[in-house]
Amino acid sequence: MNKEFFKCLLSVLYFIVGVIVTVYFACHFAPTSVAFVLTLILGCFLIITAWYSFIIHYKNHTIIKNIKQGQLPILAKWSYTPLECTLVKDRANENYHIDLSIIILLGLLGLIIAFGFIFSSIPNRYLISATLITISVLICSLVSVCLSMYYNSKLEKETFTIITEQYIYHDGALYSLYKSCYALENIEIIYGKQNYLTFNYGIPGTPYDSYQKLIIPIPSNQLTLAEQIRSHYQNLIH
Repeated sequence: MNKEFFKCLLSVLYFIVGVIVTVYFACHFAPTSVAFVLTLILGCFLIITAWYSFIIHYKNHTIIKNIKQGQLPILAKWSYTPLECTLVKDRANENYHIDLSIIILLGLLGLIIAFGFIFSSIPNRYLISATLITISVLICSLVSVCLSMYYNSKLEKETFTIITEQYIYHDGALYSLYKSCYALENIEIIYGKQNYLTFNYGIPGTPYDSYQKLIIPIPSNQLTLAEQIRSHYQNLIH
């Protein structure tokens, strides 16, 4: 399952949640209440964004399917093991620590909320607080272990990259002249013991550095082809 198809499934889930929120809560609030209006706004927002997201990701899923079936001209098809590529391994470790920090912050937020119940006046506040603390610790511990297993597996698993004239299918995700809300600013080759083809995405016209980088190791006998790919994409963005 590629990432775009997975996002399609998430979009469908969000759409269903939006419908449930809109219908259920709208039926339980008076039409003249503020809660009724806020519920409709939240539900409609979920429905609209989920529908738009589904259209975008389904389109990308179709493009990935065409790439895999060879219906688009392929410039290069490479594979590598991230553990053997220093830059890729460092980027994966960086992403791991960022995700781990988010989990820890969410866990701390859960603990703060739990301790807040201790100083409240609601019944069974100690039981509620203890339950929230237990749930926060267990969930954060479980997610941290799963995250570590995921990144370790990702480093050892062979990664495939298919580059066409307008799209790059890399590690289950689709890249083009745009990635999310960022545009392709520059393509460069990092020369060394292991050469890398790097696609830099950011906001053109701003002094800020690239917000997202796609780093692809170049096979030892494919450097000339990589330089041709760089020139091709440079011509597309200029």
